[in-house]
Amino acid sequence: MERTFDVFELVALVTFLILFLGRSAQMYLVRGVRVFQLVVGKPWSEALLEGLFLVAFPLWSLDVVGHAWSTPFDVVPAALDPVLLDVLAARWVGAGLQVVGLVLFAWSLRSFGSSWRVGVDQRAPGALVTTGVFGWSRNPIFLSMDLFLVGSFLLNGQLMMLAFALGTALGFHRQILNEERFLGGLYGEPYRR
Repeated sequence: MERTFDVFELVALVTFLILFLGRSAQMYLVRGVRVFQLVVGKPWSEALLEGLFLVAFPLWSLDVVGHAWSTPFDVVPAALDPVLLDVLAARWVGAGLQVVGLVLFAWSLRSFGSSWRVGVDQRAPGALVTTGVFGWSRNPIFLSMDLFLVGSFLLNGQLMMLAFALGTALGFHRQILNEERFLGGLYGEPYRR
């Protein structure tokens, strides 16, 4: 049963990557929009935070692959990365959170339309989006990714997954604050409403 959850998590990760990279490529190829607005031209603290994520996410992905295929790709040896939670119910909740996260992520990408960006695009921001899932939440992308990563921790219970989920949530919160300042200045009252 444990292996089933590991394979489920791998399938969820691949689904997320297909949605994320596919939408980003479609935006560039069809609309000429450079979706990725990370690190370059940012204050050092933002660039450092984004750079850490760009390093940590592939390592986390390798760990997911390593568990699903029982390969030596585990980023941290088991002795240094204890299992904090080993309960079947937690795995089911984790799988459910990943599914909800994926559905919310897909809905967010659809709702974003041509405004989809990764990072703040000060040169060519998209239009303000207030429809679809954005009628319910200002930050559905970050919420979906938080749900996905908490689900990942619950699926395997490892200390490193918990640390990654918490660290990422803190980084996302900082990014949300940056985006809110930018969007509030750009769109004013319509954004605040």
